[in-house]
Amino acid sequence: MVDSVPKEARRDSVDARGLSLPGGVVVIRWWAGFASLGAGLIHLTVVSEHVAEWWPYGAFFVVLAVAQIAWAVQLLADDLHHPRLVAAVNAAVIGLWLVTRTTGLPVGPEPWEAEALGTADLVCSGLEAVVVVLLMLTARRPNVQESTALTKVQLRMIAVGALATAAVTVAALAANPPAAGHAPHSHSADSVLR
Repeated sequence: MVDSVPKEARRDSVDARGLSLPGGVVVIRWWAGFASLGAGLIHLTVVSEHVAEWWPYGAFFVVLAVAQIAWAVQLLADDLHHPRLVAAVNAAVIGLWLVTRTTGLPVGPEPWEAEALGTADLVCSGLEAVVVVLLMLTARRPNVQESTALTKVQLRMIAVGALATAAVTVAALAANPPAAGHAPHSHSADSVLR
């Protein structure tokens, strides 16, 4: 898997910090997969809190979490067929989150009431933004068979991306652990409301 590229292509890839072709699309795609997985896991942790507030909120978070985790698996397996659609859905989720933090939603138990910002929801929206940007980058680059074209630098970049995403996801979840017996509508300034 490593160093099966001609020396000239390897040199070009390393010179561009591992992101130029060949193999660079794999690094970008895997980073997008890690970010999607992180966002999905954060959404999974807040399902019970949102079900307690209003069951349609909980159902939305289940569907969103499953979709984001499925997209992560597809990205890591190089099997995502509609990257622009996935980018658009993530962008729409970020837009919805902005509405919930500025004006509030017109539906639910507290219509038109803005929610407080929390660490986990900020991190989650950041991860979704990373997915959008990276998927748009991969959509603009030619799709080549990169699975055998990864250099050592690119493999390290993939590992760093995995570790960085895991670190920010775990930190966000540790900052806002799911509340046991959470009372609906008692959101603190640092609550986990995505």
